[in-house]
Amino acid sequence: MKLTAKQTRLLELLAQRMIIAPWSNIDLVKLMQLKLVDEAIAYGANGRLHSSKVWTLTDAGRRHLAEKGAA
Repeated sequence: MKLTAKQTRLLELLAQRMIIAPWSNIDLVKLMQLKLVDEAIAYGANGRLHSSKVWTLTDAGRRHLAEKGAA
């Protein structure tokens, strides 16, 4: 699959830690549609819903990075 440089960089960052970013981040949404990242609801300190999501790397995302590194 062909990813943009920005999408590849996001995957590399997610391999190191989760990212809290807006649900409307186009690159993360595209990666989610490809099942390379997963999202979860973010809550603020007061327990209220936050306008951002917690984004994490899926197993498929890890495999994609491993294949990219090996190529």
